[in-house]
Amino acid sequence: MHIDIHSGYGPRYNMVIFNSVYETMTEAETKEAFGYDYVISHDSESFYATTGDTTDYFYRLAESKKTGKTLFSTCFEFGTIGDSFIESILSLKYTVDENRQHWFPSDNKIASEVVKENYYELFYPTETQWREKTVADFRTATEGVLKAKLK
Repeated sequence: MHIDIHSGYGPRYNMVIFNSVYETMTEAETKEAFGYDYVISHDSESFYATTGDTTDYFYRLAESKKTGKTLFSTCFEFGTIGDSFIESILSLKYTVDENRQHWFPSDNKIASEVVKENYYELFYPTETQWREKTVADFRTATEGVLKAKLK
């Protein structure tokens, strides 16, 4: 079993279980097996192919080793800023601002601090409500995965 933990993409107050294209469970099967409602699987309308991620790597590795063991590899994606068009643009802007600040530091300490704070919010929001919801979602999803996969 492998769970890759990410922050960033997705709706702000929801952790999403994002399955690999190599995982055979459908969205409905995953929701039922794990008792968790926010799932993206290969058959989901919102599914998008990714390349180079660890979940796919482990599935390909397991297939090449032919051990006969069952693998489950997924990603828990914690939405931090949101997934609307505007929020996606903000995420890109904050990333560009941080990169520019890194390579061409500003003498303006206040501007530098704003850039830093905006960028950190993309990965670990300071809002208490977000943090509490994140912990609750993580516990629910982890317990569901462990109960279903370690039977």
